[in-house]
Amino acid sequence: GDADDYLRLYRYDDSTLRLTGLFNGTTVNADYATPTLNAGTTYEIKITYTSGGSLVLYVDGVSRATNTGVVAFGTAPATAYFGSDNTGLNQYDATFTEPAFGGSATATENTTAPYYKFGSKSLKLVASADSQYVTSVNPGNTNTHTLSAYVYDGTTGNVGGTVDSSVIKLVYGSSVVTPYYTDQGGGWWRLTYSAATVNAAGDYGIAVLSGKTVYVDGVQLEEKAYATTYADGTLGTGYSWSGTANESTGVRAGETLKFNPTNNINTASGSLSFWVKSNYSGNLPSVSERWIRIGEQTGTSHFWIYSFDSIYAEFRDTSGNTVTSNKSGGIVSGNWYHVVATWNTSGGNLTPVLYVNNITGTNSGSSTGWDYTQNGGDQNIYISGDTQANSVISDFRTYSSALTSTEVSDLYYSGLGTHQQQTQPAERFTGSGEPPVLNWKMTEGYGTTAYDSSIQQNNGTINGAVWDTAIAPPSSSGEYKSLNFDGSNDFVSRTYSSDTELNPKTDDFTVGTWFRHGNTVTSNQYLVTRYNTSGYKMWMNSSGFICFGIDDDSTWGPDDSACTTTFYADSSWHYAQASKTSSSITLYIDGVQKA
Repeated sequence: GDADDYLRLYRYDDSTLRLTGLFNGTTVNADYATPTLNAGTTYEIKITYTSGGSLVLYVDGVSRATNTGVVAFGTAPATAYFGSDNTGLNQYDATFTEPAFGGSATATENTTAPYYKFGSKSLKLVASADSQYVTSVNPGNTNTHTLSAYVYDGTTGNVGGTVDSSVIKLVYGSSVVTPYYTDQGGGWWRLTYSAATVNAAGDYGIAVLSGKTVYVDGVQLEEKAYATTYADGTLGTGYSWSGTANESTGVRAGETLKFNPTNNINTASGSLSFWVKSNYSGNLPSVSERWIRIGEQTGTSHFWIYSFDSIYAEFRDTSGNTVTSNKSGGIVSGNWYHVVATWNTSGGNLTPVLYVNNITGTNSGSSTGWDYTQNGGDQNIYISGDTQANSVISDFRTYSSALTSTEVSDLYYSGLGTHQQQTQPAERFTGSGEPPVLNWKMTEGYGTTAYDSSIQQNNGTINGAVWDTAIAPPSSSGEYKSLNFDGSNDFVSRTYSSDTELNPKTDDFTVGTWFRHGNTVTSNQYLVTRYNTSGYKMWMNSSGFICFGIDDDSTWGPDDSACTTTFYADSSWHYAQASKTSSSITLYIDGVQKA
């Protein structure tokens, strides 16, 4: 550079390595005190600077010196000198290799659709040279973290096209890395990279390749081994955060979700189904916590589902007559419960049935029926509502007929594997579990992709199997879609990645699926497999029994397995689930342990 614009890295004194930047006459010094630079050892030196930000010196990927106050160069330096200053003086005895200079992509705010993924804005980067757009982060530990970002290619000739390593990469701990690229549809791709971090400041962000134009949205670094659903961090009206972890505050009205019951509720005969987890400490409180309300808040003509010291379904007619169904006892805070209320009006009487985890309640009272349109009442379906529930409610469904006990059982045993609150969802048999690594519902009914409804986005590719819109398992909730496999080269698969690995040697895990097999079976028919040799497999053997086995070496045995003794090639739907622990394999069919 010239006299007013330069960068210089030099020995300042016996205990200081100094990086000096002169930016249009403004001096910024960043000192690395008592550095360790041993003769004969190779070090990677990196210098970064950002106008309006910081001047940073990195040694082997670790930030060693930093200072703020950087402004734009008046004249950008055009020549680099190694081993001396620009006069040839102040010689340094060292070997320099592989110098690299990164440009700065032009960064602007974009507000034009479809070039943003979340909200109404995104970052547009135009790179005339390989460039980085990063921020300095100190993760605070060496745990595994995941960096993710959503990217749309805006480069001429590939607008909305494939995003891969020829377009953009990630910067992780000051190193450029090649992430996983997952197609999100609409031209957007999600980039993810997981690795242990360094307990020191480093650069994290985007590395755009020369000549590329990209739009970037939804960037997040999180202390997890996988990427979770993006949260944009907007607090909204009435919320504030001081910066201290887990200490945000807010002033707001009680939480209520409501929608119109028209064409959603049949007052003569119908059903409601949902999963609920109370957040109260200990057992349910001795105060009313209303989960569902349809009709009036007080008075006549309503349908409520609520907790008091038990769980109740209450129907009240226009004359004030009330019939309830009550399931008492055993409701513990922190556990998930499946609640179903059915009703049927016949002969001038309404008969309700309340199910809690597939167990029916006890009825009392009588009512001729109920009608949310009577007496000018509040004609909405409320989830939570006037008595705000301190609970998590998920998978809410309505039906226009009274479900049978068999149908309720099917709903209960299909479980709550796709609830995504970034906490543990319910596991149907133990009441606990971890977020699923993969959940293919196979209800799309079109295309060659089985979309993953877990937070992992592990979509599957359909090979040969065809969509069947006439036959579907009870868990499909009337969607009547499933995949039909003809027994010859039909399968759904996903390429191995670390977030789908269930290691039979070290991990406890659970695998489950609905299946319906014809009446004839003459050889092993595989339902779920991991690897062709070692790993785990669930299959129907030639006797029509369901088996599950694991093997952790290079050839398939299996080493350990369990099989039912019941014939399931009966053209009926069944749910098979296998659980592996360090000491056992357990196989369930339709919610009942069979092996």
